[in-house]
Amino acid sequence: MQPLVLDLRTIFIVLGTVILTLGLCMLAYNAMRRTYPGFREWTLTTLFMGLGVFMEGLRAEAVIYSSMVIANGLICSAMALFYEGQKKYMGESSHTYVHAAVVFALVGINEFVFSAIYPNRHVRVVIISLICAAYFLMSLFKTVQAYKSRPEKTYALLIGLEVTAVILLMIRGLVFITHLNATEPIVFEDQINALVMFSLIGFSIFFIFALIQLNSTKLENDLVEIQKLTKESEEEFRLLSEQAIMSIIVLQDGAYKYVNDAAIRLSGYEREEFLRMNYQDMAMLIHPDFREFVIEQGLKKMAGEKNGVVHHYMYKLLTKQGEERWVEQYSKSVIWKGKSADFLTLIDITPQKKAEEELKKREEQYRALVENAMDVIFIAQDEYIKFSNSAIEQVTGYSMDEICAVPIVDLLHADEKDMVIDRHIRRSRGESLPSTYSHRFITKDGQVKWGQLSSVRVEWEGRNATLNFLRDITHQKELEQQVQQAHKLEAIGTLSGGVAHEFNNLLSIILGNVEMAMDDVPAEDEAMEFLEEIKIASKRGEEIVRQLLSFSRPAAPERKLVDVPSSIRETMALLRASIPSYIAFHVDISPECHKVLGDPTQIRQVIINLVNNAAHAMEGASGGLAIRARNVFSRTEEIFFDQVLLPGDYVSLEVKDSGHGIAKEDLGRIFDPFYTTKDVGKGSGMGLSVVQGIMKAHGGGIRISSAPGKGALVECYFPSAGKGAPAEPQKQQETPTGTEKILFVDDEPPIVDMIKGRLKRLGYKVTAVESPLEALEMYTQNPAGFDLIITDLTMPDMTGDVLINRLMNVNPDVKTIICTGFNEKIDALKAREMGAKAFLSKPVDRHIMAVTIRQVLKS
Repeated sequence: MQPLVLDLRTIFIVLGTVILTLGLCMLAYNAMRRTYPGFREWTLTTLFMGLGVFMEGLRAEAVIYSSMVIANGLICSAMALFYEGQKKYMGESSHTYVHAAVVFALVGINEFVFSAIYPNRHVRVVIISLICAAYFLMSLFKTVQAYKSRPEKTYALLIGLEVTAVILLMIRGLVFITHLNATEPIVFEDQINALVMFSLIGFSIFFIFALIQLNSTKLENDLVEIQKLTKESEEEFRLLSEQAIMSIIVLQDGAYKYVNDAAIRLSGYEREEFLRMNYQDMAMLIHPDFREFVIEQGLKKMAGEKNGVVHHYMYKLLTKQGEERWVEQYSKSVIWKGKSADFLTLIDITPQKKAEEELKKREEQYRALVENAMDVIFIAQDEYIKFSNSAIEQVTGYSMDEICAVPIVDLLHADEKDMVIDRHIRRSRGESLPSTYSHRFITKDGQVKWGQLSSVRVEWEGRNATLNFLRDITHQKELEQQVQQAHKLEAIGTLSGGVAHEFNNLLSIILGNVEMAMDDVPAEDEAMEFLEEIKIASKRGEEIVRQLLSFSRPAAPERKLVDVPSSIRETMALLRASIPSYIAFHVDISPECHKVLGDPTQIRQVIINLVNNAAHAMEGASGGLAIRARNVFSRTEEIFFDQVLLPGDYVSLEVKDSGHGIAKEDLGRIFDPFYTTKDVGKGSGMGLSVVQGIMKAHGGGIRISSAPGKGALVECYFPSAGKGAPAEPQKQQETPTGTEKILFVDDEPPIVDMIKGRLKRLGYKVTAVESPLEALEMYTQNPAGFDLIITDLTMPDMTGDVLINRLMNVNPDVKTIICTGFNEKIDALKAREMGAKAFLSKPVDRHIMAVTIRQVLKS
């Protein structure tokens, strides 16, 4: 048996195999355990070094060149990988695989150039030696840096090996540099090569174990650091959790594993009570309304499920004291001490919920206030209505949805569009304008209404707008117009009083002088007929004045038997001249028509108003106007507008016209004071209202039937006075006379002369003066010289009532009569209150004056 011979190649193969095997073990270690940056590069370094040493041992004659090229490339690449691994281990960036590939390629080029092109073994060895020495030197610097930061024995031994390898490689390189052109082998060449290879092999073997030691030490140090950081993190979590205002709870395996102080304050339970709770106890913390949902979500999250899991929701908790608290919960599935758990964060939102409920309550109150407001409330923006309450439909006819699509300008009256839009735009810009004003607007069905608008600037959806309150003041405007009309009528009444006074004075002069002329003219004289006509005309004038005075001095109705047919004929005779000639009259009066008990003047006023209304209804067009009077017997109750007439006998007065008729919607308001469908200036709207009042005062009724284009029929029913109504008593025609002394006072000279002449014809001794002061002086000087004093009421210097008072101061038993044309403050009763014995209204009939004088003188 031959002895075992170990040459260098065999040793290299064996050691290379060992290093390669160790490298594979490192590779397995790298796969099985956690390693740090650089460990992978160092594992490749070991594999490349072992493979390189193995290839050095395979340099047989057949493969000398290829094995040397691969061996040198692998060894140099291993040096590059070792250096890159150190850079990564120290946290620096690296380009590991590119670097190793470049080095391998450069070594291959070096072998090819100096073996095939410029064959020189010594140059090739020098370059390889210097490359390896350079990488060991750079690695040495990195190892020194690591040793300074963490002085360990492993780093010190590694530094020693790196220094040894650098020295041997440098020596090798220097030796071959000095023998670049030598043809003979260099002395100690094999020994130097062997030392270099053994240093590399020793470095590699030590590096493997040093690397594992470094990684284990690093892991241990990191584990200690992790434990330290974990402890610090747990402490930080505890501090943050306990200081947090929100509740933090960890739920695991159906039990509470952690609760912070905020959760204890929120629930009222102690920490130990929390941690002892089972799942049934937990369920009792949830309000019944939310219990099923919250428990279901908790179970899913503790089980780590993904489907159907909600991480954010709100519900009610029940505290230990039974108080309900609203919470907002955020949850997340986490790993707590190695197991799946539900990490809960609860925020107490009870104050916010109470505020929301209060806000909701107020919103509901405001909504109820807005929706039930009688006024229209709306937001205007960009010349459109953006929001409105339901009152807008009642006022405008548009629904809330419809009104938002209608431009505001289309709702405004043409005369006021520019003004309203201008104010809206300027107010939206923030200009100061009057907040309240009135204008007209158009409803959906085309009606014109009046509105009072109050407007303020607001923001709506982030932009300027106006908040508006619109009140329908159409009725108020109508009332204002009615008040204005009433003021006009009042002014007319005041004017009519003054006119009546003056006109009565004129009539007194005419009538008095006519009566005296008739006394002087023989009955058969032709002039007597003319004087009679003047007297009749004066009487008619007196009646006209009485009707005029009814506007200014309402008086209690004078009840007497009235012949309705006669009233119709007399009234028509007066009206015929004022009615247009294109209107044809037709009068149908029953000869058996009963009389009625009433006021003749008011009955004539009914006829006048009805005929005038009928004539106005036919204005501008020819037509017929029919008046009919007859007896009617009502067998049942009959409705006359707003009253019911009982069965009985009535006198019916009907006025029918062929005019434009009355719309159905107007019939219900036709008797309202001041309501009229006529144009402005064509009527006051009082005619039918007055007629209705007169009919009610007489115990009768009025009703109207009409349709547009078909004319109108007005029926007035007066209670009949019956067939056997007594005839009116005949007035005493004999005029009494006397011889007493009378003092007459009036500021109108013609009246003074006329009355003086009339009284003298009646046999009296008359003193007539135009001044009340003169009359007072005359009576004061000689009270016994006058039996009676007749005075006007309205006179300059002194009125009649003052004169009477002064006369009574002279003689309390003085007999006086007030005689005036018109004064709204005087009547028979008031005259007596002033001290007068009687009251006469001008123009005074001679017979009435004579009778009154005799009555006063005899009193």
